[in-house]
Amino acid sequence: MRRLVLLAIFSTGCSRNSDVPGNDESKPAAAVPMLEKAIPKDSATSIEALRAAAESGGAEAQRELAARLLFGKDGIPADPAEAVIWARKAANNGDETAMLWTGRAALNEPGDRIEAGAWFLIAKEGGDAVVRQDAAGEFDALGLSNDELARVAARAAEMKQRISTTRK
Repeated sequence: MRRLVLLAIFSTGCSRNSDVPGNDESKPAAAVPMLEKAIPKDSATSIEALRAAAESGGAEAQRELAARLLFGKDGIPADPAEAVIWARKAANNGDETAMLWTGRAALNEPGDRIEAGAWFLIAKEGGDAVVRQDAAGEFDALGLSNDELARVAARAAEMKQRISTTRK
């Protein structure tokens, strides 16, 4: 059951990986991340390179590893729990898609509506139009009270500070 919930979290609407459901394949080739071109998906070496890039703090590599872990793709066995960990790392490193995924994952944890709302709030302020739209919808669907909105805003401010510090 948890795998199905995580599948929904990661696959809805804004993946940059053409193998992941929900990707808009009508986007121009320029929108395909450089990671896709730099790390081929068909060899053990590429998996090692992807893990190395993710471990060195590359947000795009962390997001890509999260997607592959969730779906068990390209020689990487499925591990939804590890997928969430890598998505959170990518989100903390400023990846907007991973912020959306991390917000969705937080909704599966009791009492984490504030955390989820903060991730959605940050993601809906980002530069990616698809992520902004999805995050806005997720944020609105939370139906937060005024007290919760204030807590979400405060938490988002803390998170943005940490993210900007991480990016430096």
